[in-house]
Amino acid sequence: MASLKAVGMDENTLLLFSSDNGPVWYAENTEKFSHAATGPLRGIKGSAWEGGHRMPFLARWPARLSGGLVTNHTVAFCDVFATFAALVGQEPLPDGVARDSVSFAGLLLRPEEKLPSRPPILHDSETIRAGDWKLLTSKKGRGFGASKGVKYSPELYHLKEDLSERNNLYREHPEVVEEIRALLESYQTEMPKAAPAPKNPKARVKH
Repeated sequence: MASLKAVGMDENTLLLFSSDNGPVWYAENTEKFSHAATGPLRGIKGSAWEGGHRMPFLARWPARLSGGLVTNHTVAFCDVFATFAALVGQEPLPDGVARDSVSFAGLLLRPEEKLPSRPPILHDSETIRAGDWKLLTSKKGRGFGASKGVKYSPELYHLKEDLSERNNLYREHPEVVEEIRALLESYQTEMPKAAPAPKNPKARVKH
């Protein structure tokens, strides 16, 4: 901020502040430091539970935005592509570019405006959220805290009623599971997971 103010750009520069994941905070740390880093949310960094990725998202742009707005809309970092394109008048994005990016420019500039309905959100192609429903299908979504050798059962949560993800509804709503799993499988077919890049010793950065 000091650097922007020094060159007179602090009023007309859009600043975004957030994090790409939740904290690395194991259960013993909560008791040791008397601090629950994720509050009521379950999970830590790397997990598909809400504590692994649900983070505050702050925007500052005095020249264009009114301060003090609080919203519970869901956005993701991938949405920044479409948002920046919209803000500079370059929408829509070219075909094949950031296909999962949904602009939230309207939400920033016109707080009363609702975001367009977005496609389901995926986590490592193993977990899917569609509306308020969220389905975890494998061990991969359990993050750094996953126990080795443990076979995790599928989980289904309704986030509007159970943000802490403590009440697994997988057996109670087989019709929801079937519908969302079909969505997940269609996305897995359309957009397969990226393969690891080949190792290149020359690409390593030495500090």
